Amino acid sequence: MIDLSSDIPNNIVELARAESIGDYAREYKDDLAKLYEDLNLIFIPFFPLDFDLPIFQTLVWSQEYKKLGSKTGMDADILVRDENKISIMEHHIMMRAFNGDFKIASYIRSQIAQVNAQIKVAMRALFPKYYSMTFDNIT
Repeated sequence: MIDLSSDIPNNIVELARAESIGDYAREYKDDLAKLYEDLNLIFIPFFPLDFDLPIFQTLVWSQEYKKLGSKTGMDADILVRDENKISIMEHHIMMRAFNGDFKIASYIRSQIAQVNAQIKVAMRALFPKYYSMTFDNIT
């Protein structure tokens, strides 16, 4: 629950729940862009993402890794190709986070990359008037 102060303007806009990003886009059209441009915080009560939630619910991240994102390479490939050789980037942030366990680091990285891709597609659907949207960091 959020307690709002009457002394501060309320710029939080909670959207009516929809069952898909497409439903939100059809319902709000360019209104979302206007709300954003007017410096409102847009609360989306249901944001469907397809990923392995049960494994993420079991993960315990050390403080060092809690706020990392795409800017720090969490979703970058762990495998790299150098001419004819494919190797594991041992210094990859996910390899460090999972103590060098390639299988789990690779799987979690792929799940993060899938979620980031879904978020990017959703943002383009929700804000269609922005033709060249960039994503600096997704945490």
